[in-house]
Amino acid sequence: MTTDKRALDDLERNVLDMARLLNKHGQQLTIGTPEAIAAGPRDEEPAMIFMTIGLRGELNQEHAQAAAAALPKMRTTYPNAVIYMVVAGYDDDPREVHEIPEAREFFIAVANAARLYGSADVARAGLHEHMLGVLALCGALWDVAPSQVQITGREDA
Repeated sequence: MTTDKRALDDLERNVLDMARLLNKHGQQLTIGTPEAIAAGPRDEEPAMIFMTIGLRGELNQEHAQAAAAALPKMRTTYPNAVIYMVVAGYDDDPREVHEIPEAREFFIAVANAARLYGSADVARAGLHEHMLGVLALCGALWDVAPSQVQITGREDA
């Protein structure tokens, strides 16, 4: 199966936007594969890791398992980092990620493979607080109902 071009275009655009924003604030963007980040040196400075866990057209159990396996390695290597999971290829889709069936099912598969069953698991994994809402809206968490999540910044919210 070939990678969906939209996913690669989204990744490129997101990385360039992130690099510009960080540069504007005198910071540098460091890019690495999940394996390289997980194997990297310990960093005592707080950081945010944007972890692309899947690409449009390639959201399958194998990739969900790989993403789940990388999470604890990153948490151990970078204990002060906050991890934000991203699925690429849907930037031009007007729906929220939890409204896209294949993305929603993929987030559920990653959560199950990573044993992220509730809000305490999400916090323990070092995931960004926004990920709690995403996983809840996908229906992946037992202790946070989708109806409990408030979406801000949308005209219809």
